[in-house]
Amino acid sequence: MRQGLVLLALLGAAIGLETLLPPDWPGWVGSLITMAERGLFALVILVLLVSLVQRAIQIAHTARESGQPLGMMRRLLLTTPHGPFLVLHGGLALLIAAFGYAKSGAIEAVMELPVGSESREARLDDGQRMTLPFTVRATAFDTEHYPTGEIKQFVGEVSLLDGEDVVASQALGVGAPLDYRGYRFSLFRYGYLGSRVTGSVRAVADFSRATPYEAQVGQDVAATEGSGIRLTTLVDQATRRTPSGEQNVGRSLVYEVQGRDGHRYEVMSFQSVSHVVDYRKLGDRDFESIHLLRDRARAKALPFDHYLTVTSVEPAKTIGLQIRFYPGLGFLLASATLVVLGVTWMLQFWKPVASRSESTQTVLLTPSPRTPPPTFILPRKGGGTASPQVIEGTR
Repeated sequence: MRQGLVLLALLGAAIGLETLLPPDWPGWVGSLITMAERGLFALVILVLLVSLVQRAIQIAHTARESGQPLGMMRRLLLTTPHGPFLVLHGGLALLIAAFGYAKSGAIEAVMELPVGSESREARLDDGQRMTLPFTVRATAFDTEHYPTGEIKQFVGEVSLLDGEDVVASQALGVGAPLDYRGYRFSLFRYGYLGSRVTGSVRAVADFSRATPYEAQVGQDVAATEGSGIRLTTLVDQATRRTPSGEQNVGRSLVYEVQGRDGHRYEVMSFQSVSHVVDYRKLGDRDFESIHLLRDRARAKALPFDHYLTVTSVEPAKTIGLQIRFYPGLGFLLASATLVVLGVTWMLQFWKPVASRSESTQTVLLTPSPRTPPPTFILPRKGGGTASPQVIEGTR
């Protein structure tokens, strides 16, 4: 029992460590933790199986010694804690095995599809690619906006194809995923991947130095010195905070540039105001805003050398899908049910202990019928002792 608890604690610690592991840690650390998890999974299951075998041998030995093996075994299983012990520990072994199977085969990936396109390829969290057993097609996309321009709701429609046959089709929204063959498709964002943008690359120190560019969102734009600028996102209805409140300023282009300090920065340029940019260090929460023409001192102190202006945009709507797949969910549910049944059955044998005052009983001590009556030796007249005479009386 102790060994199992220690192994379970170590297994929980390994899973928690893997969850908290930063993405920039070396790959061998994650591989080592994964190997430790697999080893601990196997050891926990082995301990539970050994415990089950030992208990089964004990039950069989007791039943065989009784002279009535079948009847005694049935009695031991139904009227003693042996039965719930076997159900509980067997359910735990199956639950851990099911969890390990589901975890080892689990898939969490993303897919971005322009409306009207289709693909089988998705990107996993670690950047690797996987191929789905069916084709995903983005068929429609629509957004609703508040008066300020902020997005109120967006809905994307996808179809799943097996060859030329449509096997599933649904409009995805908040709380409305599409489930098919164990895969769950959820709409987690929208974008404009593949949209064509034109404008110019300008130097922060001298904005008159401009180089025209034409690229698609998701591609790189070469700056004057050859450093790449990655176009990441196109925002269709961008809002900015102004003295009069939130104001819709139209489309904006979000891109990443390399800073002189070694960090990468996320910059947002607006189609309606060419030389105003919002910027932040990649990973920070809040943007800072600057008008590059009006505030030249701050502009020259920026940690990056180039920014983009936006002249024209040809938007192409893109649906971002989150794909989850967890194998063995039925196995996991059945084993969890066994554990619950085992615990419930075990509680039948755990009776509460009565308090001292309630458990105190009056015990009447009566002589045993086998106890001989007392013998009294009477003195003889004139001295000496008489022969023993039995005098029965009350005690």
